[in-house]
Amino acid sequence: MAKAAALAWLTLWLIVGSPASGYGQVGAAGYALRFHGNGVNDIDRVKVLIHDLSTTTAGPPANVGATDFTLELWLRATVAENPASAVQCGANNNWIYGNIVVDRDRYNQGRSFGLSIAGGVVAFGVRGSGTGSLTICGATNVLDGQWHHIAVQRRRADGWLWLYVDGRLETQADGPDGDVSYPADGVPGNFCGGPCVNDLYLVFGAEKHDAGPQFPSFSGWLDEIRLSNVLRYPVDFTRPSAPFVTDLNTVALYHLDEGIGDLITDSSGAPGGPSNGVRRYGGTPPGPEWQPSDAPLGSAPTATVDFDNPAPPGSSGSFLNGVFQGIDFGTGQWRWESAYDVDPTNHIVLNSLSGTSRSFQFSPGPRVLTSMRVFTIGAGILTLSDDLGQTVTRTVTLGSMQLITTGWAQASTVITVSFTSGWNLGIDDITYSGDGGGTPGPGQPTMVDFDNPTPPGSSSSLLNGVFQGVDFGTGQWRWESAYNVDPTNHIFFDSASGTSRSFQFSSGPRVLTSMRVFTGSPGTVTLSDDLGQTVTRTVSTGSMQLVTTGWAQASTVVTVSFTSGWDLGIDDVTYR
Repeated sequence: MAKAAALAWLTLWLIVGSPASGYGQVGAAGYALRFHGNGVNDIDRVKVLIHDLSTTTAGPPANVGATDFTLELWLRATVAENPASAVQCGANNNWIYGNIVVDRDRYNQGRSFGLSIAGGVVAFGVRGSGTGSLTICGATNVLDGQWHHIAVQRRRADGWLWLYVDGRLETQADGPDGDVSYPADGVPGNFCGGPCVNDLYLVFGAEKHDAGPQFPSFSGWLDEIRLSNVLRYPVDFTRPSAPFVTDLNTVALYHLDEGIGDLITDSSGAPGGPSNGVRRYGGTPPGPEWQPSDAPLGSAPTATVDFDNPAPPGSSGSFLNGVFQGIDFGTGQWRWESAYDVDPTNHIVLNSLSGTSRSFQFSPGPRVLTSMRVFTIGAGILTLSDDLGQTVTRTVTLGSMQLITTGWAQASTVITVSFTSGWNLGIDDITYSGDGGGTPGPGQPTMVDFDNPTPPGSSSSLLNGVFQGVDFGTGQWRWESAYNVDPTNHIFFDSASGTSRSFQFSSGPRVLTSMRVFTGSPGTVTLSDDLGQTVTRTVSTGSMQLVTTGWAQASTVVTVSFTSGWDLGIDDVTYR
């Protein structure tokens, strides 16, 4: 038996290639791909075919751009390996001069887009078909050796573009209109010493044409890549804390957890798929390598409410009121019952024939609703929605339990369940993730916005002691409501005396990521910490300015110095 097992392993090794370094010692988040930025000879990249020249039918689902779309992924990289300079963003294709992370370009042709890192920030560009081009740029330094969640979106109706880093909207703009998918009758141009055959691919980790050093490839780690045919993020969100889950709007999903070989599996299950990819391994050093992933995924606690262990109060048919297993079912909205129809266990139903929707909320919240299992004795359409605008719609048929996965990434509080056949719907095994708020652990971002919640007292009161994980000391800081260009609550120095103040992380050490500032008198702000990390920026009047630190080391005490003293306003202090 041992010989047979060894032979089977050897056969697998010969077929799919050598295992990853450390194979069998998978990271907490599975595997990731480590690219080395070789940028030559069609290697050190992942290629996904999005158009077949032998047909004029639409390409596989990964060929997004004919509708709204969202592209999101996790990346980790350093400035030493991605030295591309900052680019001028605007009505141009300048994203191609950054270290290219995602390339869906068509050489010298329209209907293309891509994602790169230029000057340390994310650049996202789109070129329409005769409708112009636009490159938008983020603000956060993502070349700090830490994992970052990047999400970009495009609305088909008017070409509007959004760019999020770690759940925060960094920029948005009106881009080129029209369909930007690879055209069904598209043909590569003769611009590459012959046909540009790589036009036909969506490429991760490299500039697809190997057109020269002026178009550098990405060097670093990628994990969890998802393409969706909807706008996933209408507002700022808590960055995902678990691997993506597919849903009806997921058109391609690459967990990158194979750990071995060259097949990159699309696990979306999208109709017309899968949109599998191929790892093109090679270069010096060779890449992309399979490496255990330390992305901050998979650590969020998950709970499933199965209504069996324990059973709700009362007997089958009773109301389910109040908080049960972390969910507040309200009063008089829901009932629970024992085995019925195809569900052999306890479950819940709408309380009566009246109406077709009911709600519940997480207590404590917010949480991410992951999935639920449902059945019905009257076929209908189920819609799940939340207070952030995330939705998922499914047809529910008779005769079996059906698993409904949301694919949501944002933690929310109130969930509404709507079913066209009303209380014929049975619900079981409600699964959610997240810790319900509180102070996230190291590595998880927290933003102190001074609005939710508001500090104690009234506007202009001293802000003393610990607030939202930050110890502001005694008599150093005040908070105030809308003033000058900041329409929300913020903090400032307690008096005109002196030009610097400090705060410290109460559960420190943490990494100060950024803050937004404004001033009534121009000056120079310097942020420094107890490890010697510093950043200095000029602050002008008339607008809110984002100051990113680029720090990689976690520290405890942060000092804010401003040459114009208490004229400085500070908002949205973000740390991890």
